[in-house]
Amino acid sequence: MIKNNCFLISSIYFFFLCNFCYSQRDNTYTIDASAILGTEQTPFWMRANKFGKVPTKGETMTVFAGVKSDYQNPEDKIDWGYGLNIGGFAGLQNKFIIQQAYAKAKWRAFELYAGRREGIQGLVDTTLTSGSYIWSGNALPMPKVDLSIPNYTQIGPSGIFSIKGNYAHGWFDRNRKDAKGIMLHQKSFYFRIGKPNYKLKFYGGFNHQAQWGGEDLSSLNRKFESSIKDYLSIVSGKSNVGTDTTGINPNSAGNRTGNHLGSLDFGFELEILNTKVFLYRQSIFEDGSLFYLNNISDGLNGLSITFRKNSYQKFRISKLNLEFLNTLSQGGIEGSSGGIAASKRGQDDYFNNGDYSDGWSYNKTTIGTPFILSNDQYLKNSIGSKNTLFFTNNRIQAFILGFSGVLSEKYLFESKISFTKNWGTYRYSFPNFVNQKSFYINVNRDLYQILGGINAYMSLAGDIGRLFNTNIGVQIGLRKSFGYLSFFNPTHRH
Repeated sequence: MIKNNCFLISSIYFFFLCNFCYSQRDNTYTIDASAILGTEQTPFWMRANKFGKVPTKGETMTVFAGVKSDYQNPEDKIDWGYGLNIGGFAGLQNKFIIQQAYAKAKWRAFELYAGRREGIQGLVDTTLTSGSYIWSGNALPMPKVDLSIPNYTQIGPSGIFSIKGNYAHGWFDRNRKDAKGIMLHQKSFYFRIGKPNYKLKFYGGFNHQAQWGGEDLSSLNRKFESSIKDYLSIVSGKSNVGTDTTGINPNSAGNRTGNHLGSLDFGFELEILNTKVFLYRQSIFEDGSLFYLNNISDGLNGLSITFRKNSYQKFRISKLNLEFLNTLSQGGIEGSSGGIAASKRGQDDYFNNGDYSDGWSYNKTTIGTPFILSNDQYLKNSIGSKNTLFFTNNRIQAFILGFSGVLSEKYLFESKISFTKNWGTYRYSFPNFVNQKSFYINVNRDLYQILGGINAYMSLAGDIGRLFNTNIGVQIGLRKSFGYLSFFNPTHRH
């Protein structure tokens, strides 16, 4: 309670500081309040990939308030900004959240930010995706210090080749059962071939994530490697096999220091007639299976089609997105053997780890694709009950359809439908694969005559199958954005 009060006081102080000290900046303020009605458990698509802003329990009220200041002039070489979003839940689930709190600065194409900020990693359609495999926005944003080229930036005299990427250091939460003080190393590099106005463009790149350091909370009571030398090994991904491993814990000695994972991505974009087509593929790497092509069948495949506006249509689909996620192979049933049987590299056990038993999670929530599930929050009690792993369902096949559009030029809608087959894990397989269907539809409309303009929205979602309980939920909310607070700065208008 004391810790939450300290966070709340710090956030309110930051909010007032932004307004009083920098009142000449263009700020955007938001207030978002909603109620979730339905079953005790919030349906899958109502909470998935919402950056921690939706509770896992139904019958709950949510309220969030925020302030944001983006860069003031895109032409300025040097600029800065900030963002804050705080709020929480009340009802079956009670929680206060600092959902975002960051400061950022840019110099030319480079950006540096520190704090907690929404973001995803991976080549994917960002609006209708089921979630980028490695960093989907499913969990509350992790605090990081991040240096990046956030937008594709042309290099070379022709301007055909563009790059973007990031290099970051972050911190995992303190509520883990496996270790305290765990750190994140993150880097990415992506390229584009083709100028922005080209009809055909190619994309490629990778992202690399690593959990490292910290102090073991198990009975072993050990400290994980965290020296400068260890950090360089984390950054390079250097193998410890064949090197002096004196003093290194057994898991690292037979493999690499830390827990490494990520994806290798490729795609292309084609504009033809009134349509833009984006095709993408994310291939998974976690312990070397991809290098030997043993898990090449695993990954996220997506097709996004964007239709240009036709002013004569009262009802139109503006975007359609199809995805297929496969994590069934994981390199095969034959496990890795410390480099001795290098060609096997199977049983990758995605998102689980021998040293960090809470795996690839933040605040007990999957950081990556929401389809890889933990047993403590969502699955039926009868599913995976004997499984001692944190992620009890990481061998899946999922088909996802997403679409968005406009009705009568007044209502915006967005929907997702998923069909999954679930096998559990290699070590703890379900007796038979388990089917699951989930759906979600959101409709919103701007009401200009109320309070100078307000956005009203309603969502309906449900789960049908044998993986989750049968869930149904309705979320009704109001969202208000405005450009200034007159009582903070009565002389400034936008």
